[in-house]
Amino acid sequence: MVQSLSENKNISIVTDQINNPTYLDDLAGAISRIVQLEKTGTYNIGGSELLSRYEFTQKIAEFFNLDFSLVKQIVTKDLNQPAPRPLKSGLINLKAETELGYKPRLLNECFQLMQKSWR
Repeated sequence: MVQSLSENKNISIVTDQINNPTYLDDLAGAISRIVQLEKTGTYNIGGSELLSRYEFTQKIAEFFNLDFSLVKQIVTKDLNQPAPRPLKSGLINLKAETELGYKPRLLNECFQLMQKSWR
């Protein structure tokens, strides 16, 4: 997405799929904590903010100063995907937060860290 917008390419993003984007380092840290604590079972590990893919794209464009006018709004059915996709697939992190001390970073902090690593 960042590359496409950086190259002034038009992209289409769904407005009706909602989730909580997860920063890879947060996920890796949570997995490490599960191993350290020798925990078993299922843990949801997701980001702290629940938003549509379109809203997520907007936040990325704003942070990285990209042209958001290149983004076209569509809905999932417009994609004609062979497999159905859930429209709301955000994760509830409560178990990971209470048992592991998991604290996902806010999107802007994730963007700042990503920006530093690209330099």
